[in-house]
Order: sequence, then C-alpha cells, then structure tokens
Amino acid sequence: MSTVVQATSNSLTDASDRASKRRRLFISLIERDDASFRLTFGCHRQSFAFICSLVELHWPETNRLIGNSRFSLQDRVAVTIYYLTHCGSLEDAASAHGMTTTAASRYVWQVVDVLLLDSVKTKYFQLPTTNEEWSQLSDEFEKICGYPNCCLAIGGMLVEIQQPRQWEGWYCSKNYPAENVQLVVDSKFQVRSMDVRPGGITDKETLRYSRFGRNLVEILPEGKHIIGHGEYNLSNQVVVPYPVTSPMSMAEKMFNSLQSTTQRVVKQASEMIKKRFRILQMPLTQRTEDGDAATTRMAQVISSAIVLHNILIDLNDLVEIDSSLGDDTDEEDMDNDSDVENSDVDETMDGDATIQRDRIKDCN
Repeated sequence: MSTVVQATSNSLTDASDRASKRRRLFISLIERDDASFRLTFGCHRQSFAFICSLVELHWPETNRLIGNSRFSLQDRVAVTIYYLTHCGSLEDAASAHGMTTTAASRYVWQVVDVLLLDSVKTKYFQLPTTNEEWSQLSDEFEKICGYPNCCLAIGGMLVEIQQPRQWEGWYCSKNYPAENVQLVVDSKFQVRSMDVRPGGITDKETLRYSRFGRNLVEILPEGKHIIGHGEYNLSNQVVVPYPVTSPMSMAEKMFNSLQSTTQRVVKQASEMIKKRFRILQMPLTQRTEDGDAATTRMAQVISSAIVLHNILIDLNDLVEIDSSLGDDTDEEDMDNDSDVENSDVDETMDGDATIQRDRIKDCN
C-alpha cells in the first residue's frame, strides 16, 4: 500500500515540476527585452498590453469570468497571439506557454470569440459617414501618385487551407483549396471591410455577394469611387484598368499605371498581414472532431488576424511590407489579354462608368 502511495506522490510531484518548468518558460517569454518580445509576439509590448485591456473589457460579453484559474487573461491573449504569429502548430504554442494543448485550444478560441464580437469589429472596421471623411480618404489616396477621387481599394487575399472532404467550390484559380478574403483597404493599409468566402468564389463574385458590395451604391457619395483590379466589372462605383489591347493610347497606359499603383495598397496590406500573422503563410489545418477541415474555424483565424492587424495599425505598430511572400491574390494576370479584355465587359454596365473613367484618364 505504501508503495502505491509513494508512486502516486512521485507522479504528482513530477507533473507539478513539469508544470512549473513550463510556467517559467512562459514567464521568460513575457519578460524578454523589447526586441525579443516583438520577435516573439509580433508587436510592441505596449500594443500587447492594449490588446489585453481590450479583450478584458469585452471578455464578459462572450465568456465567464476567469476567477482563480492558473492561467490569467494575459496568458490567454499571449498564447493566442503567439499561435497567430507563428507557423507552428497549436501544440507548439501550448508548449511555449506552459499549457496543455487542450487548455491552449480553449483559450485561443475564447480570445478569438472576443476579437470577433460586433462591439469590437464595429470600432475597428469603420466606413466614413460624412462627405468630409470620404474626401479625406480620397485626398490621402491622391497623395500616392496623383490618382483622384478614389476613397478605397478592393482586392482578394487567398489563404491556403487543408482540403475539405466536400472540396467542390474550395479550389481557387491557383489550383489549391483556399479561403478567399475580400479586403477593402484605405491608403494607410487599414482594412475598412472584409468578407471571407470559399476559394472557388472569385473576387468579382465576392463583391457582388458581400454586404459591402450590395450596399456600395448607397455607401459612396456622388463623385467618389473605389478601385479594383481587372477582374472586377467597371461601374460608377468601381473603376478598373483599361483592357490591355493592342494598340493602347499613351493616356490609357498612363491611367492604368496610376490606377494599379494606387490599387497596390491591397496587396501591400495582404503582405503586411501575412508577414505578421505567419500562421496564414502555411495551409490552415484546423479540424472538426471527425477530422474534416474546419472551414468556419479557419475563417475565424483569418478574421481575428485582420482584426488584430487593424488594431495594431491604429496603434501605429507597423511591419515592413514583404513582397517575398509572393502573389496570394485571386487577380488574373494583367498581361493575359483574353482574361483582361473580358473583365471589362458587363451587360449591366452603365455607359456613364466608361465616361467617368475617360474623364479621370484625361485629368492625368
């Protein structure tokens, strides 16, 4: 009997020692110097503290109070940000923070649920409500290269995922299963609107189906527009490049150059998001209980990363643009004549849209 008690006691002691060791490892992560902290968590220490306070403020809206749990709210935010900003697995994030994988999973989804609350997203995904605010956006875009009256730029960001069992509709134009994320971006790389769809849905279709796209006529003031790549249809609200044909006038070529330079903020924002939140650089592997691809969870991972991107942009906590990540958009090659020529054809297109584009062209 004493042998059994001693063995049990030793087992509990060993488990306690392992937990203490893991805990010391986590504390060492938090207490690193500022440069190492930023490398570990992808943001400045002050930004991390702000995110913790934001999550704490909204925590009761979706979670029970933490109470005397061994892992504080700071611990839960830390493991979530670590998970999103690294290419490793949830097991790696749990180990780095002295948690079991089960606990880390629970904490990550608790924090993600807070970040995706309407009360949080409403604050960090705002569209202008006055003509003055819209004009301020267009003035900031015009500073880039002189392109006028553009308030926002739109495009898609592809995030590769594990193939779902029911894979139809998930394969993107680049022939891998993906989530296609509509990004509506201002000149400061702030995402003003996002929409996550299966990869088989094109950028043009996503705009048509999204709430932003359905309400675009009512959203934009007269004389203002957004810009998109050549896959989108030309309209009074969305200005796209001239189809690449031979010959093209010098004015049309100049317009396309200015338009594409201005629209590039979408790709740059995508690069910033993926550079900071490195989990998006690898195929997402969240699974359901029966082992299928958890596409809803994958969309939540992407959305929470974009929420954090906006929060950090708002705090002026920036990352350098990394073009080495390659093309992750669903945009067709602008040098592919057949695709681009067709992109500008829309039976419902108002002739005024063509006139508007010509007017912008003639101003430059």
